Amino acid sequence: PTVGGSIIAIMENDETRTSVTDDGIFTWSENDQVWLHTTNGGIIGTLSSGAGTPNANFSYGAFIGDMTGKGVYPYNDGHSISDNKLSFVLPSSYDLGSDLTNNNAAMYGVNVGGTVWFNHLAGVMRFKFQNVPAGTDKFQITLDKKINGIFTADLSEAIPIIETSDASSESERTVTLNFDALKSVSDIYLYVPLPVGTYNTLGINLWAGNKSIWSYSNTVTNKIRRKTLKLMPNINLGGSV
Repeated sequence: PTVGGSIIAIMENDETRTSVTDDGIFTWSENDQVWLHTTNGGIIGTLSSGAGTPNANFSYGAFIGDMTGKGVYPYNDGHSISDNKLSFVLPSSYDLGSDLTNNNAAMYGVNVGGTVWFNHLAGVMRFKFQNVPAGTDKFQITLDKKINGIFTADLSEAIPIIETSDASSESERTVTLNFDALKSVSDIYLYVPLPVGTYNTLGINLWAGNKSIWSYSNTVTNKIRRKTLKLMPNINLGGSV
């Protein structure tokens, strides 16, 4: 086995921005994990310092094989690399706990001079809800294209991307964000990583337990670009169901 160690990970960004919640920068979050490719599959690197910034350190344990210098964020045990093709898994649900700042932006990184430089594979849609009732604990988004499942990126491209396609089942069109129930009326930001492409419908729901407290559905076009935070209109729920 190869002994453990650490990597430096730097995230691609627009350097003029200061934080993800003021429309800008993508930063690493506490407890972030990256998938590091090895000749024997992959290992997990866990953030050890640098939360809240684009530059961070990730630590990993012992493993069998050799590092290839390739990394994927966020960690998922379904990721794989073969013949310069990346199979990237976007999950159907995310468990955010109490940290709603984590955007889970899909990224691919390559080791250059001892540092893994991560570029975005896709985009992120951001929602801001104001005066959200206490007890709210789930958000769902449904679009007209595939937004979860296995996607393929060509690593021979200068900047690989993952693109949406027609969904093979209805379940591939919905993503759920689960989080700790709000203890009081709150303003919240929610982030959904989405493949590059044009979407022609939008359905969103907020839940408190098994009760829907707010929903929206319409025919509306949204274009998701790589490395872009798509800012959706602010929604004020008024503080009560």
